[in-house]
Amino acid sequence: MNKKHLVSIIAIVALVAVLTAVLVGCNKFEWNSIGGGNPDAAVESNGGYYVKQGEYVYFINGYDTNTTVDNTWGTPVKNAIVRAKLNADGTYSDAVVVVPKQVYNQNADGGFAIFGEWIYYATPNNDMDKSGVASTTHTDFMRTKIDGSVTQLIATINSRSSRYFFTPSRILYMASGATTVNYIDFSGMDTTKSSDNAKGVTGGVFLENVETVLWDYASDYVYYTETVTGDQSYEFCNTLNAVKYDGTDKKVLADKLTYLAENEKENYVDYFPTKVFSFNLIDMVVEDGGVTLYYNKANYINSQEEGRGLFVNKVAFGGDFDVTTEKHLSKSTALSTVYPLGYNAGALVSTSANKTYLVTTAEADTTENLVIGRAITIQYVLDGTVYYTDSTGGKLYAAKLDASANEKVVLEAGIVTNWLNVEFVDGTMFFFDSENYNYLYAADLADADEPTMLGFMNDADKAAKEEAEKAE
Repeated sequence: MNKKHLVSIIAIVALVAVLTAVLVGCNKFEWNSIGGGNPDAAVESNGGYYVKQGEYVYFINGYDTNTTVDNTWGTPVKNAIVRAKLNADGTYSDAVVVVPKQVYNQNADGGFAIFGEWIYYATPNNDMDKSGVASTTHTDFMRTKIDGSVTQLIATINSRSSRYFFTPSRILYMASGATTVNYIDFSGMDTTKSSDNAKGVTGGVFLENVETVLWDYASDYVYYTETVTGDQSYEFCNTLNAVKYDGTDKKVLADKLTYLAENEKENYVDYFPTKVFSFNLIDMVVEDGGVTLYYNKANYINSQEEGRGLFVNKVAFGGDFDVTTEKHLSKSTALSTVYPLGYNAGALVSTSANKTYLVTTAEADTTENLVIGRAITIQYVLDGTVYYTDSTGGKLYAAKLDASANEKVVLEAGIVTNWLNVEFVDGTMFFFDSENYNYLYAADLADADEPTMLGFMNDADKAAKEEAEKAE
């Protein structure tokens, strides 16, 4: 996951009341049930644009950032969520629209999720006010059953770029530049019928004074750093914390005393330059019954912040932070990107010089572990191979982490990289193809020469393609 502050967020209870009074033109969410689905099956790859559940796959059919298109329920095809059968031979069949809405959010960590029988997604709200002016700033959070039989509006927020995270009972969201994480709890909703009134939904503030926050669909815990307030607000330090997404089991993992011996804690101010740190969360990996956290640390020296570089540590779910298991991965404070590989494997880091290195210990000379010597965007790492794109677009490259083989081109296509990350599931790459009207395609990493389109085109793109083919 690369996956990584001050505007006001309207409390969801007040927000729903305002929108009920101001916005008009509610949809009825009528749609034919398509039957089928495996609600009890395990789910893979929540949080992107391709989700697998049992023998079915669900995906955003295409990529279109034009949020002024008609987003009336039942109209969109391109950005709709489509369900298809995944056959034993790896082919797809019986593709059908299950969510006829434009599923899109400006945040690059968006996407949709499936829990049991429900698909959760974000869609632009274009409802008109009393003056007939359509909204250009609101987002609807909605859910639809995997067979399309029931659809419900959960809540509406005044943002189209907020980070958000779906859980089986809550949505967490954080506006760009904010220091507050809000929650929307929909556990009280009636699940038997379609609705657009958000009845049974509650909400409010989940976390305050947040500096950095990380969440992952494989974890029930949220990890975050919090600004110290009150009498100690002048001190250069913050706290590293964990809490379950339902608000329980909240604990401080690390604070100003964590790295001090007992006899040093009384005079902790003396250790600001050496043992009292400020944390900045970068990324996380869920593994081995817990989480591996990647973070930068800094001290306060002579009235200035001094970075100590990149660190990694593992924390069991519900467990404590153990300073003895912390690893120092890089002394550099000028890393532009960090791609986590796991506690034992370290990380891939890119510098301002547009070079990517494998780091496992800060004691090693970083330049000894060069992997790629030019500007790239890492898309995926599997079995010792890093897959990446570059600024020229159109190609997926591969290189070995141990530099045992030269760079090679895996796929030449119009790979769209300016929204969600390219998806990799079970050895298959999924991407929006700009050379084919931004629809979703799949390519087997072992033989990626002929990608396969998963869904289908809308009428406008189909006609444009036919015209283009005639003109050739």
